[in-house]
Amino acid sequence: SEMQVRPDDIDMYQHVHSSRYLDYVLAARFDQMARCYGMAMEEFLRIGLAWYQSSAHIAYKRPLRLGDRFTVTTWIDAMD
Repeated sequence: SEMQVRPDDIDMYQHVHSSRYLDYVLAARFDQMARCYGMAMEEFLRIGLAWYQSSAHIAYKRPLRLGDRFTVTTWIDAMD
């Protein structure tokens, strides 16, 4: 999912606050449910399914700053 840093993502150091990265993952998942898997999140929830993030590891390569464009890639690791 392609995204862009918004003003409310920025902290006092003028880069994206660390708490926002997991928000980006969630936003990407909603986008990718319909676009990549053919089932919008609303339908997924309506039929009683759910997904969760079991762990997260963020390796920062460089600061993201206001207006930067970036890509979030997610995948399904297991399905039970």
